[in-house]
Amino acid sequence: MNRVLLTAVSALTLGVAGCHPAARIPTAQSRLDCPERQGELTRVSVVADGRTCVYRHAADTEVTLRLMPVKGDAFTTLAAIERELEASAPATPAQAASAKAAAEADAEPVDDEDAGSGAERPGPPEHTRLDLPGLHVDATEGAGADSDSAKLDMPGLHVDAGDEKASVKIGSAIHIDADEAGATVKMLRDVRLRGEALSREKRGVRATFVLARSGPDGGHSYVGYEAGGPKTGPLAIAVVRSNSDRHDDLSAAVKKLVRRNGGV
Repeated sequence: MNRVLLTAVSALTLGVAGCHPAARIPTAQSRLDCPERQGELTRVSVVADGRTCVYRHAADTEVTLRLMPVKGDAFTTLAAIERELEASAPATPAQAASAKAAAEADAEPVDDEDAGSGAERPGPPEHTRLDLPGLHVDATEGAGADSDSAKLDMPGLHVDAGDEKASVKIGSAIHIDADEAGATVKMLRDVRLRGEALSREKRGVRATFVLARSGPDGGHSYVGYEAGGPKTGPLAIAVVRSNSDRHDDLSAAVKKLVRRNGGV
């Protein structure tokens, strides 16, 4: 379980890094402002309409910055991008093996003699429960494999962890799902637009999506996006695809590009 939580925390660190405001952020615009270099990123192309530019970081990472209109609403638009990224990420070896094992299990006939052979069964699990004002803990330690679990509920923090996977929710803004193959991080917030610091209404949105996992050779170990802009659009969205597992400097550069063009 410790390894799972470490993966989740690492992905969360990547997702929230570099959240301090930039010194100069223009309002949302009709064309992207794509500097030749942004931190560790180097611009390699700009589309003629000025709404897409591509950056590279070494040979294993590509960042595509786009100015995208909102379809429906900002949250629906971002959810569609997440589905596309999830579909494009290759299955991990563990996922492929699990699917194969499930198919073989479905095809294998059940042996009645084995089913009733009196094989040794694990003993009853040990259960711990704690209920206090503002704190609820429910933990189970089982005798069999993959039977340990723990749930923690506190104001603004919810953790549901097992031997091989964990789910963490921090308020309504951050959601982490992690397993031995990697982690998925989603962060979505209503924000004020640049120049509207004193406004009661938050007319902008900022979002981070990270899908980091160990894929087969040639597959991306990291896909995701950073987005920001008015809820009515357009949104500045930087889609990242990488085979590298080091993204600290990259994350800061991507966020600066989005803030530069999103006006948030």
